[in-house]
Amino acid sequence: MNNGGKISTLKKCVSFFIAFILLFTVSVKRNRAVLAASDLPVPNTAARHEICTSLSEAALAYYSGDYSYSRLSSMSGAKNLTDGYAAIQDNELYTALHTLMSETHVFYTSYSGYNKGSLAYYWKSTDAVPGSLTYIMFYSDIYGDSPSAKLNREHIWPKSRASFSTSNGGADLHHLRPSVESVNLAKSDHAFGF
Repeated sequence: MNNGGKISTLKKCVSFFIAFILLFTVSVKRNRAVLAASDLPVPNTAARHEICTSLSEAALAYYSGDYSYSRLSSMSGAKNLTDGYAAIQDNELYTALHTLMSETHVFYTSYSGYNKGSLAYYWKSTDAVPGSLTYIMFYSDIYGDSPSAKLNREHIWPKSRASFSTSNGGADLHHLRPSVESVNLAKSDHAFGF
């Protein structure tokens, strides 16, 4: 075999080796993505932004036994229309719901960061656009994977109007949403209006 043949064979071997490395890398990345996705809670595919007028079968199944909907709705605090504080604290309903949610809590989150266990990590599942792992930022409708969107966290009920900080209720997926930092800062602690 002449030098030209040896060089040609060597080029083919190098090309094959590079192709093998590329395929292996893609396979590893795909497997890592599958593993990461399995760490997330099951995405919520139900309709959003609708006023709740009744409980679904899944919700009715959750509220059962000592925590049945009919029993909870008859407890003190459920229908207190004159005293907002009494309606949400220091009564049977508040205590019962607190116990129920504490006993069934599965995913514990941290306020800051982007790694497993952080709000930003779980938002990709809980607030994701159907069929995607991105989410829409609160107030602005900008997608979470937009390069112009610097992530911030916004309390549905303003932090300045409550007593929680960045632990317990302050890191609860139920009342925190991803937001664009500049938009959130512009809102400040102003109340909502028309």
